[in-house]
Order: sequence, then C-alpha cells, then structure tokens
Amino acid sequence: MRLMGWDGEDEAALFFPVNPSGISWSADGTRIVFDDFGDHAPTAELYTVQSDGSQLTRITHNNVIEHEPDWSPSGTEIVARYFEGETSGLVIVSGDGSVYRRLTEPTAYDGHPTWSPDGSRIAFDSNRDGNYHIYTVRPDGSELTQLTSGNHDNYRPIWSPDGDQLLFASNRDGNGLELFAMNSDGSTIEKVSTARTEPWEDIPVCWAHPANPPTTDLTGTITLPSRTQGTAAYVVDLSVKLADGGGALVSEHSPTTDVNGTFTLQDLPQGSYGVWLKHDQSLAVMPSVNLDAPAVGVDFGALKMGDANNSNHVNISDFSILSAAYGKSQGQSGYDARADFNADNSVGTVDFSLLSSSYGQSGVPQPGIGGMGVFAAPPPTGTVNVLLRPAAARTRVGQEFTVTLRIRAGAQTIAGAAAYLTYDPALLQVVSVTPGWALPEVLQSAYDNASGHVDYGAGALSDLPRGTFTLASVRFRAVAPTPGTTVQLAGGDPTRVTDVRYGDETVYGGGESVSVVVE
Repeated sequence: MRLMGWDGEDEAALFFPVNPSGISWSADGTRIVFDDFGDHAPTAELYTVQSDGSQLTRITHNNVIEHEPDWSPSGTEIVARYFEGETSGLVIVSGDGSVYRRLTEPTAYDGHPTWSPDGSRIAFDSNRDGNYHIYTVRPDGSELTQLTSGNHDNYRPIWSPDGDQLLFASNRDGNGLELFAMNSDGSTIEKVSTARTEPWEDIPVCWAHPANPPTTDLTGTITLPSRTQGTAAYVVDLSVKLADGGGALVSEHSPTTDVNGTFTLQDLPQGSYGVWLKHDQSLAVMPSVNLDAPAVGVDFGALKMGDANNSNHVNISDFSILSAAYGKSQGQSGYDARADFNADNSVGTVDFSLLSSSYGQSGVPQPGIGGMGVFAAPPPTGTVNVLLRPAAARTRVGQEFTVTLRIRAGAQTIAGAAAYLTYDPALLQVVSVTPGWALPEVLQSAYDNASGHVDYGAGALSDLPRGTFTLASVRFRAVAPTPGTTVQLAGGDPTRVTDVRYGDETVYGGGESVSVVVE
C-alpha cells in the first residue's frame, strides 16, 4: 500500500499487504481500514493503520471473508461485508475491533456498504428479492428500506457529500450499466451517464466534494434557574458534544456563555445531530438539531440544577455535599461552591430547592458512553448499614405488615441516606411509606406496585444524626400465597443505588433483606 499527495507528489510506501481489495479513510484522516486476504486465504480479515504507516492492527479474527470496509463519519465504527458459505451479510466492527455485531444476516448477497455523511444510515446493494437493488438500514439494524425495484439490477450506492442523494450503477434502460442518481429516499431517479462496456467492478466512481464544504455557526442559549440574567452569574463553562444519527460522538466543545447565557460554536459541518450540553451543576440535555443553514440558533431551555458532583445524576451524594455547606458563604470555612447552584456565593434554601426539584433524576448520557453516563455505584466499604426489620415475616393473604428501614451508624454522623427496595408485586403490594424523624428533609418518597419498587431518600441540614434510627417504614399487604419471597435493597441500576452519605463521601457498608412467607 502506498500513499501520495493529491498532486501525485510525495509518494511513500506504508506497508505491503498481499491482496487488499477495499480501503477506507477515517473522517479525521488519521487512520485507514482495509481488508487483506494475504496469509488468511481463502478468508480475509480487516486491519487498521495510522496514515504514517504505524500501528498496523488486525481488528477481526473470525476466519471468514470480511471485506469492502467503510469507516463511519464519527470514526468509531466500520461497516463491512462478510461471507458465510455462498451468501453474504453486513457487519459492524468498532475501530479497535472490540465490538463485532451483525447488521444483516447472510440470506442473500449483501454488499458494497457505505455510511451516510451524518452516520444515520448505511446504503448497500443486495439481491435478496431476486434482482440486485439498493437498500438502506440504520446502524442498529432497524428501518431496512428498499429504494429501487424492478426486473433489473442496481449496484454500488455512493452517497452525495450532503447525504441528500445516492449515485449507483444500473442496467434499467437495457443499455448495459449506466450511472443514475436518486434522492436518499429512493425518489426522482435520473440518468447521469451513458452506457459502459467495461466490467463495472473495474470502474471507480465517486462524487465530487465541494472545495469548501458548507458549515454552520450554532448559537445556543441556556436558562439558569434562580440566577439573574445580565450578571456574571450567567457566565459559565459548558461541555457540548455533537453526536451523529447513530449516537456516536462526532466532536467536543467547551464554550463559555456570556451574561445572557448565549454561546456560539463556529464552522460545524452541516447535517443533523444530537447536541449534548451540560453545565457542571446541571443535568445534561440533548435536543436534535438540523444544521442546514449558515447560522442556526437553539434554545436549550432551563437546565435542571442540583448536580453538585457533576455525575449527571442528582441523588443523595449531591444532597450530602449541600448539607455540609448549608448556611455557609464564600470565605467561610465549609463553603462549597459546588452546592451554590444559584451562584450567589452562599449555600441556602434556594440551592436546596433547586436540588430537591431535580432529586432522583438523571441527565442524557454522553454520546459514545451509553448506559447512564459517568456515574458509578459507590462501593460498600463504609461503616453504616441499612437494615430491614424484621429479618423474617410470616403473614396471610389480605393481611398487612410493616418493614422498617433502620440506619445503624454507630458514631458516624449522617447527612443523608437513600434506600431503594425491590419486591415481587404479584405477591406483595405497598400500602404506604412513612418517613422517619432523624432525617427530616424528605427528598424522594415513592412506590410503584406495577414494577415492585420503593424509592426513598432523606437528609438533614442541621442536627445531623448518628447511632441507630429509622429512615422510613413501608407498609405491605400480602396478595398471594408463597412459601418464600424477599423484600431487598436494589442493585445493578445506577439510578437506584442505596447509599448513605456524610459530606462528599459514602459511608455505606451494606444492607440486609427481609424474607416473607405468605400463607
């Protein structure tokens, strides 16, 4: 494989694979993906390499033919064709090879896959209905759409730079293979070339890219609750990320707003994106934005505040930080600017109100991370236990019984605690949840008898308790007999994590469940 400048100068050898038949550049121009039959014949594997020839890496190890790779606009994924026996399907591979998933099954001959410029769809040709036709599909495998039809063949779709059209080869006019263009939804097919007699596989075809691709200046505006517009309190740093149609990260930005909450991102590539935005003390939002003009404005609305530790969740951890700083002002010992949500240089009732109105909520996950973003459950390495009492209960259908959530803290002072219970709603139903007295600020108190959830969180802003005390009492009614079921603390869901806090640290050391027999 050799690399040269556009003018034919500065030619240099990168390396020498035996038989590459498909090559694709990453959007940022730093990497190349290619297939190589080489020593693997009759199979082919995918490789990536830096544009300077370094870091040659084999990313597939499946002993099948994988070729015709095309890199996604985000540079995080690669679509390729793979053969299974005498048929072929499409596969998506992450740029490092760690993820490998089938996009289409090899029920026919699917081939020549190519990503749309915004990354939202993949076009390919297939003979799944007898003749070869052009199809598109989303990167998650949904919305498979046939764009061409008829008793003729259509091959090798190529997207226009703006993603509005597809170029393809077809023998639809009976004159051999000719070039046609159509809209990306399959409408308005027009011929753009005369007949060719050469084998089509030997004819490279591509769209001419504009010398200066169109860009957009995005002007965004945010509203910060309980802050005065036109003052320095509105000047904040933001994290902004663009994601393509498949949710992959495209670009990252760190703008600063002016006193009116306005910022501008310049020279963004045009297309449709999700724009992820977060302030250190807010939950993230991610509206869909179409950058289709030289200048586009977006109102991101009022941000939900209360995320003191910038985890993209508002939970007992944030309340504990606020509790430690409550009543303190800038310059005083104990003041913590992370809990000063309205930026008035003091932590008080307004900050508590902002946090409590967002408590238990999460922001939109960051592009490219998935799940619930950067939040991780605290390890149970503290000294405080959440006990469910009684440890065992026996009751009858139709009768009620109470499970008490007890905090056993010993000498450890507690600022806040959150407990999340799960139970089988086919056997038990919650009647009521009653708060305890030691943590008087109830931040969350809810139950759902359809899903079998109890969510409870409370804290204190002064007179912080220690020792053993009741967090809350949950009244259950037995609705069906069972030789055994449990009421237990939830786990595995980052939005429902039992925790006990003091200041910025977890002091939670584990919990116990209740065994229930219903006769």
